[in-house]
Amino acid sequence: MFFTRILQTVVLATALASAAPPHELEKRQPNAFFCTDANFTGNCFLSTTSGCINVGSGFNDQVTSFGPDPGVFCNLFTNRDCTGSHITLVNPGTAHLEQLNFNDVMSSFQCFFQWCATFPSTARTAELTRVLQI
Repeated sequence: MFFTRILQTVVLATALASAAPPHELEKRQPNAFFCTDANFTGNCFLSTTSGCINVGSGFNDQVTSFGPDPGVFCNLFTNRDCTGSHITLVNPGTAHLEQLNFNDVMSSFQCFFQWCATFPSTARTAELTRVLQI
């Protein structure tokens, strides 16, 4: 019993000593993939996001499919600077934004890590946006 305790302590101490210090850990950013045509075809782009992203002229009001990475949710906005009407998508997103009445209207978006066990209701999105902003 005593030997088992010592062995557990040694294993734990070794694991802690070999862990990278916090300043060496890479900060992970949420990703989103979007395309100008249905089913993730046409002109496509993979974006590593941080803050509000205004899409370039090749995508402004032209996005038809949008997919956040697993564990990420994104708010898509009709205007630049993450303003205007918006919808919220979680992974795997949608290959047909027209089914959500949001086809060819996106001008900006903002993505966040989903820290909850289940995705929050739309009413809580604004609150989580303030709390979880990367």
